[in-house]
Amino acid sequence: RMAEVQHVYQGDHAASAASWQSLLDRATTGATVLPAIATARARVGLAAELTELSQPRRALDMLDALDRTRPTAPYGIAAQSQLARGEALLALGSTTDASAAFTRAYGLAPHDDPDGLRDRARAGLAKARTRR
Repeated sequence: RMAEVQHVYQGDHAASAASWQSLLDRATTGATVLPAIATARARVGLAAELTELSQPRRALDMLDALDRTRPTAPYGIAAQSQLARGEALLALGSTTDASAAFTRAYGLAPHDDPDGLRDRARAGLAKARTRR
């Protein structure tokens, strides 16, 4: 939660990235409860921050590593990963690939969509359209 507070309330992307990296380091060594879930969430969170910090290629590397594991938890993680991928691709100017990622995110969002992932995917698609 600390990384989310640093991002949302403090706007401190560097501190948020450091918190996500710390969680990822602990999770990959098994020093967290439910390390697979912690790893997946940390990779998506860190990727989003890397994009904010003008490091979208590193963000994509982080997401590629996650996608190879095909995580099913936490809830909605596949859609969250595609949203983060779409944002990183937009930052690189790859609007067609970004649109494809946002479309995948929309399709992967859970049926009840408690985190508003479909709305975020639609917003990403609109953003990609305006940048073409």
